[in-house]
Amino acid sequence: MSKILHSVVVIDDDYISLFLITKMLGDLSLTESILSFTNGITALNFFRNSAEDSSKLPEIILVDIRMPDINGWEFLHELSKINFIAGYTPSVFVMSADTCIDVDMPQNQPWVKGSFVKPIIPDKLITLLNSLSVPVAMHKA
Repeated sequence: MSKILHSVVVIDDDYISLFLITKMLGDLSLTESILSFTNGITALNFFRNSAEDSSKLPEIILVDIRMPDINGWEFLHELSKINFIAGYTPSVFVMSADTCIDVDMPQNQPWVKGSFVKPIIPDKLITLLNSLSVPVAMHKA
């Protein structure tokens, strides 16, 4: 069974990567809503303000690891401190242009389900999302 995700959040300080990822998600029609942020601080503010409203919270978070201000790991650490509505457990995928993402991955990040080396390839994105036991249909617009 396939479903379209309600919402995906993409966090990346590189505007070109952010544009390409959100465009790919939109072109593949993988989600009803794509929220994009250019830094982790703004994204954290969104999550803090939405913590009790399940209709605003995404199922998937794609976060770049190498960002100024706070990096992806710091973002995830702060995200884990937020008191979300009961039952909210997002699936997080970390992204980096660096091929050694897994070496840097903290072991205490239960929401992290996988990683992408940028640039992200559409087939790999679909495969990883399908591995979440929530098969995602690929709908061409």
